[in-house]
Amino acid sequence: MFERFTDRARRVLLLAQEEAKGLGHDSIGTEHLLLGLAAEGEGVAYVVLDTLEAPADAIRRRLASSEEGQERRADPAAALAAVGIDLEQVRREVEAIFGEGALQLARALPFTPLAKKTLEMASHQAVALGHNYIGTEHLLLAVAELTDGLAPVILAGLGVDRTELRETTLGVVRWAGELAAEPAYAELASLERAIPTLPEPFRVHARRIMSEVVYPARAQAILRVSRLGETGSPQAIAAAVATVGSAVEEAKGQLAGAGMSAFLDRVRSPLVVAARTALDRQLMNLGGLITVTNVPSFSAELLGSATRTLRAAETRREELWDRLWESGGDLPEDELVLGLLGMIAQAAQAALSVLGGVTRELSSMELPAAPLASSA
Repeated sequence: MFERFTDRARRVLLLAQEEAKGLGHDSIGTEHLLLGLAAEGEGVAYVVLDTLEAPADAIRRRLASSEEGQERRADPAAALAAVGIDLEQVRREVEAIFGEGALQLARALPFTPLAKKTLEMASHQAVALGHNYIGTEHLLLAVAELTDGLAPVILAGLGVDRTELRETTLGVVRWAGELAAEPAYAELASLERAIPTLPEPFRVHARRIMSEVVYPARAQAILRVSRLGETGSPQAIAAAVATVGSAVEEAKGQLAGAGMSAFLDRVRSPLVVAARTALDRQLMNLGGLITVTNVPSFSAELLGSATRTLRAAETRREELWDRLWESGGDLPEDELVLGLLGMIAQAAQAALSVLGGVTRELSSMELPAAPLASSA
């Protein structure tokens, strides 16, 4: 089923997991799916929820303050205390030796049975609409059908009627399809197809411009047209579509601006390309090592240190691109290359440490003795 999910729908599932972890919950429920839909920021579900005044912040506040949400919090301290272990004392001692955050292990949270059912319902909604994909709109339509779980409770608390939610979503879906043939939307689709082919730092900022300039205009246009419906005049519908065209042109202007040209010139210079490629390869290797050695028998200290190095390098890389962007592409090439080389060295050192740990562990293993050859 998941292979039919659009990129935005998959992003919703990732956001739902992040929100559940952020709230200290031990599983992903319908409330987290709802929150992921509202936080996604681009798709049909985001447009509808924002229109019905159910934004992510409001849903998050409702969830955090609800009794059911508080009961969902995982409480490892209580479980360990029952067997005589003080979690805080263990945490302090471990972090004193291995560094802050050494006990934070990455893990995927499971979906609750009702959340799994909601994903199945989304598939049914897609089939009912004759769609061969599962998008954010189908997930939201599935949520609108729920009578159990926290999602309908939160929506009701925000004054969102389930029938209105369904009708608004279907209206937006219909008119989004109608508008797809408009020239402005064809231009938008062309721009969206081009962005993934751009160099990584340019791609990040291009998507930011799309999120800030184009997608809000598209959301408002779809909403206005869906509200006009059959009674709307062609002129009113054309005016709504024109706002999308204007936003696309504004985004293209920003992408082609002088600052962007300088930015591209810098990131495409041979030295920067070589350093960037080497860093990406090194981080990929380190990530692979962390994955294959993430077993109970291996050193938690080494894995924790390597994981922190990987995350720090990824963060520093994004910060470096941000500095280059903010400087209008004027950041000196040697400063940019040296920054990338520093991250490569740190990632390589972490990888060597993990490999060294593997070697030490293998050498300490007691291998069965080879049988002695019998004499003839």
